[in-house]
Amino acid sequence: MPAAAWLVAAWCTQGVADPARATAASSADAPAAIVEEDAGPDCPADDTSFTCKLYRFDEYARGKLSGGGVLGVHYAGLLMLDLSPTDNALTDGTSIQLRRLRVGFDRALTPEWTLRGSVEVKTGRLEFQDVYVARTWGDGRVVLGNQVEPFGLERVTGAQNTIQLERSLPIALAPGLDVGASYARRDGDWYWTAGAFGAGSSNDGLRNRGLAADGRLVWAHSGEDHVRHFGAALSLRPHLNDVTQQFRSYPEVALSNTYLVDTGKIAEVDGARRGGFEYAEVVGQWSWQAEAIGMRLTRANGMPGLMFHGSYAQLSWFPWQGQRRYDPQTARFVTTEGIGRSVFEFSARLSRIDLNSADIEGGAETNLTLAANWYVTPRVRLGANLVHVFDLDAGPTAGTAAHDSALVVRLQYELF
Repeated sequence: MPAAAWLVAAWCTQGVADPARATAASSADAPAAIVEEDAGPDCPADDTSFTCKLYRFDEYARGKLSGGGVLGVHYAGLLMLDLSPTDNALTDGTSIQLRRLRVGFDRALTPEWTLRGSVEVKTGRLEFQDVYVARTWGDGRVVLGNQVEPFGLERVTGAQNTIQLERSLPIALAPGLDVGASYARRDGDWYWTAGAFGAGSSNDGLRNRGLAADGRLVWAHSGEDHVRHFGAALSLRPHLNDVTQQFRSYPEVALSNTYLVDTGKIAEVDGARRGGFEYAEVVGQWSWQAEAIGMRLTRANGMPGLMFHGSYAQLSWFPWQGQRRYDPQTARFVTTEGIGRSVFEFSARLSRIDLNSADIEGGAETNLTLAANWYVTPRVRLGANLVHVFDLDAGPTAGTAAHDSALVVRLQYELF
């Protein structure tokens, strides 16, 4: 994977052929309860187990709060509560924290038009998520408003549907949420998005600047027990005025606002180019996934350009029953199939990010994450991650957190 990241980095140093592309067809972080039907466990009427009781309560609450009333609004939300017995540089002394609390709604205005909005408290910050209108147009979909830019499989996959509790280190290089217009469609095994974006809401306390043109192209063949996905994304973001930009990444533990790699504020940035490659495959109860991202920053007044890059690879396995679920209409992963009492998933991920370049020493970090998930019901998940920092070079901590480990446990509940 590091070699793949260098290939992406090499592209970013060249010109971009066609910047006039961008945007996802649907929100990455939209609560699954408002866009997906449940594939719940087999719960006969006489089954009084805890799992089936919880499942029936979920169904009752969803029936009351989804699409009822004069307005026909579908309400939804997401709760993530993290707990850790570890006290070191990864957790910064924080043992329990509300990681996410999101509330949102969907409203079908007509058969073609949909209005969506959501807001989230995330690690102590209040941030807008999806605020947009969408319209079915021909065989595709147009989205206008604050939405996730179409860059990276892990980024466009909702936070509630990732294998590990946190996204990988290279997510710091993806653009995130911004205001824009996009068009997306699927033709056979091909999926593509195109659009343009300006500055939108904050992403973990940081905001993108300038106008951007992005594009994502995916070839994916999806069958009952086998999915194969290949994708690439490009992003060009010139700045009309020299701006200050910052890039940083959680150590794949977000119990506190701790960043082991952080560029600080980079002055006089006049442009950013991003490129990324995606690969994923699901074969029965096994899945594997990898990405590489490279970013090139140009600066004004003769200051040297900067090159940042990152990559990850992960593997997951359901030992008894269950399977990752892929949506070919949006080219991303959604709610896991086979929810029930024996649906456990085990996974491992190796990830790296390098924010050292020229006069900027943001740090380079390599992590190994081991994870276990229990999917109790379609919307209740218990997860545990063991994160170990293999290597930490330069950056704000200058290696002091190298070889630290943290165990984090999460209760995740997709509300309503």
